[in-house]
Amino acid sequence: MNGGLPWMFISLVPGMLFMVTGCADHKSSAGSSPKLTGFSLRWVHPRLSDSHAIRVDDSVAATKLARAFENYNRPLDGVPYDCPMYDVVVTLHAEDGTSMDLKVYLPRARLFPGMWKHSSGPLVYFAVEKLEQKTLVDVLRPSIPRRPVYPTTITNWPLVEFSKGIPDLRHVDYPISGDFSPSDFTHGQK
Repeated sequence: MNGGLPWMFISLVPGMLFMVTGCADHKSSAGSSPKLTGFSLRWVHPRLSDSHAIRVDDSVAATKLARAFENYNRPLDGVPYDCPMYDVVVTLHAEDGTSMDLKVYLPRARLFPGMWKHSSGPLVYFAVEKLEQKTLVDVLRPSIPRRPVYPTTITNWPLVEFSKGIPDLRHVDYPISGDFSPSDFTHGQK
C-alpha cells in the first residue's frame, strides 16, 4: 500500500494543476477591466462653438461611467458604422497610463436611448433595461452644456429624421434624458 501512495499523488498532480491554472485564468479574465483614475469629456456636437475638454480625476465616478459602456475594453464583432453626429467624446483614463476614447450620441427624451461607438467600429445602443443611459446621464449631467443644443425643457417636440434607426439631431434640439423605461423605445422608432 505504501508503494501506491506516491503513484496516486503523481496521478493527481495534473488535475490539481489544471484546477489552479483554470481558476487563475478565470480570475484574470473576470478582473480584466482596467482600474480607472478618471475621465475626460470633449463636446463635439456640430453646433457647439466651444469644444473645450473637461478632465475629472475621480476614480469612483470614472468606474461608474464605464458601466454605461458594456464591454468597452473588449473586442466587439460588428460592422463599423457612424452616426450623423456625436455629442461628446468620453475618454476613460486607466491607472496604467492608457486611455480609451468613446464617441457618444446622448439619449434624448421620448426619442432615442443613445448610442456609442466602440473602438473597433460598431455602434452600440445603450441598454435601457440595464439603465446604462441613466448611469451615463447621471455622471455627465453637471458637465452638459445648457445652450444652444441641449434644452432642459421643451414644449414643441419637432419631427426628427431617422436613418437606419438613428435620429439625425444636427438641426433639432431635444432634452438629454436618462429617465425612461424599455417600453418607451423600439430602437430607432418613435
